[in-house]
Amino acid sequence: MVLDYFIFGLFFAFAMISTNLIREKINGSNLKDIVRITIFFLPFLTPAIFFGLPTFSFTSESGIFPYFIATGCAIFALAIQYKDYSSLLRNEVYPLLPPITTKAFIGIESSIIGSAIFEEIFYRTYVPDSVFWIECIVSGGLFSLSHYIHPLTRKTFTARSYVILFLLSIAWYYSYKISGTLLPAIIGHLVYNSSSIIIIFRRYLYSRQEAKNLAIKQKGTGMYT
Repeated sequence: MVLDYFIFGLFFAFAMISTNLIREKINGSNLKDIVRITIFFLPFLTPAIFFGLPTFSFTSESGIFPYFIATGCAIFALAIQYKDYSSLLRNEVYPLLPPITTKAFIGIESSIIGSAIFEEIFYRTYVPDSVFWIECIVSGGLFSLSHYIHPLTRKTFTARSYVILFLLSIAWYYSYKISGTLLPAIIGHLVYNSSSIIIIFRRYLYSRQEAKNLAIKQKGTGMYT
């Protein structure tokens, strides 16, 4: 068992180092951005070479209960954190924020959505079988640690954020264990990420509208000069 967890730790270290290098080294041109988005989450699939991929079936061994657990906990977590992100849902905040380009929008949304899929594959599927509470601690602990390692989340997250991630990770891991499919956990993760998905989308729409308004204004000014 110790050896299995050591190997899983090596997979985790490889994923963290690789994604950090991809983030830092592959960026700039449009081609590099496409490559980065395409390969960014591949390190999380490294264990699949040895252990295969999990099941993504809609059919659950425990009916809808795993879906209820995974999504219900995500909704509850969003509710208790509502004050943390509610201001970013108001249009009057967007003029104070940097505009989002189409390239940045695609990159950010791809990262948010991709994390809900590939992180669940890694942190739920490949945790070595042992005692259930140990599995939960390892799954939740490494999941929270990965967000602490990320420089952006380390700057913006509070201690409460990491506790919530840890508890959500346990709920999603539990939904995977009792269902036999990873789909409930992925859906729960997407539900939790939905606030970020919506905020970035609305900021992008605002940025697009402001760019159009500026272009119209400049065109109009040019017509009368």
